Amino acid sequence: MLSACAGPPRRDITATTSDEPQALAAINAYRAQAGLQPVRLDPALRAAALRQAVAMGEAGLLSHEIAGALRQRLDAVGVRDVIAAENISRGTPDVTRAILSWRGSPPHDRNLRLADATRIGLARADGAGGPWWALVLAGDQREGARWSL
Repeated sequence: MLSACAGPPRRDITATTSDEPQALAAINAYRAQAGLQPVRLDPALRAAALRQAVAMGEAGLLSHEIAGALRQRLDAVGVRDVIAAENISRGTPDVTRAILSWRGSPPHDRNLRLADATRIGLARADGAGGPWWALVLAGDQREGARWSL
């Protein structure tokens, strides 16, 4: 009877952020074509993306809320007062194709071209139903900045 209280079983998941340099180059090239400033890698955003990718993989569910709302996840890593957005996906075999699929989706593309973005974090979780991808984009801290989610 206690097993019913334990929640769904966790899946075997491995996670990595090793795709970040390739993602950074592709995103910056795309942003340059649109006349936008480049972004840089950020360890706090990486941590938020990693938490999200792992949570999606463990639950087997594509959801922006599975690891908590983006604002909560960013607060947890000390990122506040920023413009921020998130792209997620599952099943895309590599980072190049993940970015191309986001470019083909108007809401995800809008996030890639977020004018206020100055930094990103990207993570991939591998396991059943994956890979599970999470990309967090944010601007620099600015008191009173409104969230863009």
